[in-house]
Amino acid sequence: MPMADLDTLKAIEKNGVAHTVYWCHWPRMELVKHEHAVVTMSDLPCPFFNNVFSADVPPDKSEPVIDDLIARFRSRNLPCFWWSGPVKHDERMTSILQSRGFVKAFEAAAMALCLEDLATPHPGPADIFEVTSESQLADWTRTCATAFEFDDNLSRWWHDLFTSVPHGGSSPLTHYLAHVEGEPVGTASAFLDNDVVGLASVGVRTAYRRRGIGSALARMALDKARRRGGRLGTLFSSAMAESLYAGLGFRRYGTGHCYVWSPEAKGR
Repeated sequence: MPMADLDTLKAIEKNGVAHTVYWCHWPRMELVKHEHAVVTMSDLPCPFFNNVFSADVPPDKSEPVIDDLIARFRSRNLPCFWWSGPVKHDERMTSILQSRGFVKAFEAAAMALCLEDLATPHPGPADIFEVTSESQLADWTRTCATAFEFDDNLSRWWHDLFTSVPHGGSSPLTHYLAHVEGEPVGTASAFLDNDVVGLASVGVRTAYRRRGIGSALARMALDKARRRGGRLGTLFSSAMAESLYAGLGFRRYGTGHCYVWSPEAKGR
């Protein structure tokens, strides 16, 4: 892999991890000190808030480290996500994870775009604005939960999370909300870490899809980040949305792999 591509992959992964760690402003989530990985834990039975990222483990310590982390989550009766890649995806580690009861949850395309190449936003199919008030944030969390079909528990936790995490102003996290005829229909977030901006939570309610609203939200969020000094746009995309981001100029550099474990999992 060319060094420039590897540097881009590292930027994609670093921003994604930093964004989730930023959620630890929420009192229900914490960053756990660990020698070989970035670990977040909560008191909630949802893997979104319990994560293992960027595990870099010597081969002779793979099994003890995995077993130690499983024991931590098991002690709280919590499920967790284990993220592998996109910088390094170790098939040996994957085999050990699966022997402990982890199963593949999904894969996501690791994509990036030089923001100099981003087209300037133009009037589109929706009115898009930055979320600045409590009522707008409530609309944002509700619309996001609807677009991604969260259940009632996750919808409630999602709202609690983002009412606790600083956003807007000088903070690295900014939310955007799309309206059609005064109705909130779509969301996006941008996390600016140094000169890298990570795009997330791009979702549109089912009845308003295929109108270009998702693309308009992404373009607006990235353009605002560019004005704040962002030079590289990054994201992790589902297979369904990959063509949307390719249409904005994003290129795929690799793949992130996500495995999920629950206390009920059968394994060694």
